[in-house]
Amino acid sequence: MQATVENVFTVKSIHSVKDTMDLIEKDIEEQNGIVFVRIDQKKAAEEAGVIGQLDDTELILFGNPKVGTQLMVANGSVSIELPLRASCWRQNETVYLSFRNPLALEIQYNLSSKKDVLQKMTDNIIQMMKKYEVISNGGSMLVLHIHIGIFGILLLHALIRCN
Repeated sequence: MQATVENVFTVKSIHSVKDTMDLIEKDIEEQNGIVFVRIDQKKAAEEAGVIGQLDDTELILFGNPKVGTQLMVANGSVSIELPLRASCWRQNETVYLSFRNPLALEIQYNLSSKKDVLQKMTDNIIQMMKKYEVISNGGSMLVLHIHIGIFGILLLHALIRCN
């Protein structure tokens, strides 16, 4: 069994779930990306008869085939991670927005030859997230949740100050 690394960037959004995802969808398209599907998970739960348990929650699958193809050519197994995903949900009246950090794919899928591509993807995601996050103390805070599994799960939480 190989060790897995999963990085998830999460910020509090200043908008509703729907408005946040509308803006994310617009940003993706403006960056020549494609939104493959947008899923209203609360609606799906309600249609399945699970009513009133899930707050507003949406998921977008998105990407740029020109970029993703480069990664899949380097290592076909990375296709399980593509297209990328953005998740937005409301919990206790707070709206959160999360993306997986593409740089995590470098280690997990041995993509060191594509580190520049993964770094650009990560930079684009961070820039997009900074537009919608809650600003506190005059600065921008991006919460980075890192989950590392090696014979168990080690959960690290780090705050990264983004200037």
